Amino acid sequence: MTSRSVRIPSEGESLAGTLYLPRAKPHSKPPVIIMAHGFGALSCFRLPSFAAKFSEAGMAVVLFDYRGYAGSSGSEPRECVQPLEHIKDYESVIAYLRAGSIPEVDSSRISLFGSSYSGAHVIAVASKDPSIEAVISQVPYAESTSPASYSLWTVLNVIIYLILDLVLACTLHLIPAYRVPVVAEKGFAILQPAECYKHFKMFSPSGSLSEYKHGCTTPARSLLYLMKYKPWERSADVAASVLVIAATGDSLIDVKDVKA
Repeated sequence: MTSRSVRIPSEGESLAGTLYLPRAKPHSKPPVIIMAHGFGALSCFRLPSFAAKFSEAGMAVVLFDYRGYAGSSGSEPRECVQPLEHIKDYESVIAYLRAGSIPEVDSSRISLFGSSYSGAHVIAVASKDPSIEAVISQVPYAESTSPASYSLWTVLNVIIYLILDLVLACTLHLIPAYRVPVVAEKGFAILQPAECYKHFKMFSPSGSLSEYKHGCTTPARSLLYLMKYKPWERSADVAASVLVIAATGDSLIDVKDVKA
């Protein structure tokens, strides 16, 4: 297996990615899997291990960070979780491959992999693209993980955070983007179970989440995007073979919601 950095254009931005290539076979190009990270995470959070395994099995992989994350370009505020932009970034990688920009791979055989939030994105992308060959959706986002499931006290806090960010920051420009924790050991976080903080630190190469410019936070407006996101509405339109993986011990994404 070999790997190298790639840059992929997406709506005027430049996505930072890594291309993984399996051992070359004579007169044969490998199919390719496109991968990206989950809600507020980074591509370096354990996903390279998956990419390496796929490559060992004979498949090429393009693993990338969305615009505004890690080495990808994107204006402030950084690390804003905008699912429709994430989907556009997946589609830009698909277009980049189909344009023959990576000649070592078979761009007619593209599959998608997503985990958590991106596990829902890959369903949304494939629902609009019948030529996608296969989809792996691992512990995908379900509506039970949206802010609509928060307690009343937490919802009141969310309303305050949204006012600070959408009104004072976005509209009146009186303050910088108001950021809230994606995960936290104590107190409010978008991903509520305490195990999320533990797992983020476990998956972080540094073990301390030091990979983030602003800490593991996101502008509060990401909560609004999360509440409006309905990726499963067109799941019946997916023509590809689909593997959905749920975890029985996952307190954030309930198995019954994934099955529904």
